[in-house]
Amino acid sequence: MLRTPLDQRPPLFAYKPLLSQTMTSLLPPAVAARTTKSSFDADHYVGLRANLPGLQTLADGHLAGLGVVSPTSLGRTLRGAAADLDERARGPLPAG
Repeated sequence: MLRTPLDQRPPLFAYKPLLSQTMTSLLPPAVAARTTKSSFDADHYVGLRANLPGLQTLADGHLAGLGVVSPTSLGRTLRGAAADLDERARGPLPAG
């Protein structure tokens, strides 16, 4: 977009205009015509909840063994995120 000459740039309010124009032949018409994007938060939380046991095993095992993470803190953060708790509402996590 920054390399596009000023006189060829689309209006500021256009949603990803260069991408839409470039990919028109590859995208379904409904996708190419979108003017906004949606949130994937619901998918994120469903996936996190579905995979929480595996993530906790990884955090408690391999990552903790490498000293990369604190299993207690990461476990608390993962459980809070899976429960859709806002990190700011929980407050800072204790070290270790």
